[in-house]
Amino acid sequence: MTGKVGMDEGARFFVFDGIRKLAPKLDYVSAAQVLKSAGAK
Repeated sequence: MTGKVGMDEGARFFVFDGIRKLAPKLDYVSAAQVLKSAGAK
C-alpha cells in the first residue's frame, strides 16, 4: 500500500506511531492545509 496520509498536529503521538507501524510504506504529511481549506481551523 502506498500513498499519503494527512495527520493533524493535534493527534496524539501514540495514534500516529501505531498507524505508522501498521503502514510503514505510506507517506505521512501535515493535514494543516487540508483542514484550513475545509474551514476546520
